[in-house]
Amino acid sequence: MKVVAGTDVWSTIEELATTADQKAAAVAFVSSDRVIQFGAGDVLVTDATDAAVAGGLTSARVLDRAFRRGASLYSLANLHAKVLVLGKAMVIGSANLSLRSRELLLEAITVSNAPKDVASASAAITSFIQIAQPLDRVRIDELLQIETKRPTSSASEPEGLGEPHIIFFREVLPGDVKKYGKESAEADSGGGARDLRVSVRFLPLLRQMLPEPTERAGVTHGPILSRVKTGQFVTTDIEFWRPANKRNREFRFSRIYCVPGWRVRQADYDACHAAGETLFFVLEMDEFGTVYAKILSDRQLSRNRPFIRAHLDTLIAKQRGNSAIAGAVDVVAQVGLV
Repeated sequence: MKVVAGTDVWSTIEELATTADQKAAAVAFVSSDRVIQFGAGDVLVTDATDAAVAGGLTSARVLDRAFRRGASLYSLANLHAKVLVLGKAMVIGSANLSLRSRELLLEAITVSNAPKDVASASAAITSFIQIAQPLDRVRIDELLQIETKRPTSSASEPEGLGEPHIIFFREVLPGDVKKYGKESAEADSGGGARDLRVSVRFLPLLRQMLPEPTERAGVTHGPILSRVKTGQFVTTDIEFWRPANKRNREFRFSRIYCVPGWRVRQADYDACHAAGETLFFVLEMDEFGTVYAKILSDRQLSRNRPFIRAHLDTLIAKQRGNSAIAGAVDVVAQVGLV
C-alpha cells in the first residue's frame, strides 16, 4: 500500500485506468472523463441527483458518454466516498473525478494491489450499488435537460469551472516568443508587431470567445483567465482586432504579452522543439462560456483525445511553407471545426 499526493495523483490514476480490464467506482461527483473513461463492463456510482447536475458537480454529458459506451451507472444522493477498483488495484482518497479536483485542488490517494484490499474496496462499491438508483436512458435524458438550463458565465472568477467545450489552438512560432518578451521590433507591421495573428476563417469562432463590442469598428474584447503559480486565476481583458490594411486576411489578438497564460520562454520553446513536439497558444471555452488561456504541447493538447491528434495530423499534412498550424475542435461533438 502506498500514499500518492499532489500532481502524481492523476498520473497514477490514469495509468491504472488505462491498463485496467475492468473499472468500478463510487465517487461523489463526476464531471470529467479526461482521466477515466467508463465503458462496457464498468460500473460507476455517483451523486447524479437533480441538484448535483444543476450545480455542475456532476456532468450529465459525462454520464451520457459513459452510458453510450456501455457502462452501468447508478445515482446515490449524499454519496461522499471516493473509492475506485481499477483492474487489480484499488484507490481510495480525496479526489472527485472533476476538472476542479484535477486542476485546482491538492489531493491525496492510497493505492494498493493487495487482493484483500481490492476485495474490500469492491465490497464497498457493491454496498453502494445496492441502495443506489440505476440510471437508464430516460433518466440520463432528464439530467441532460437539467444541464442545458444551467446559467452561463464569463465572470472573472470561474465559479462554474467546467471541462472545455470549444478549443482553439495556434502554433507558437519563434517570432512569437520574442513578441511575448517584448523583443519584437518588426517593421511595417501595421501596429501588430507584438500581437498574435490568426486567419480570418476563425473569426466566427473567436468572436464567440471575445464577443463584446468596443468603440472601434471591427474590434471586440472579452475576459480571458490564466492560472498563475499560486493556483489562482487572473483575468486579462483582450482585444480582437480587425485586419490591418496590409494583412487583410488576418485578425489579431492585441498585446499577447499581457496574458499570463500565454507566457512562453525561449528555454521552454527550445526544449519542446528538441523533444520533437510543437507548442501551441490555446484558448479553451468551457460549457459555462468562460475562456482560459494556456500554452500546451501537441502531446498535452491531444492527451486522451484521439480526435484532436487526428485533427492535428490532418492540419500538419496540409501545412504550407512556414505558416503556423492553427485549428479548432468541438470537444463535445469530437470534431474539428473550420
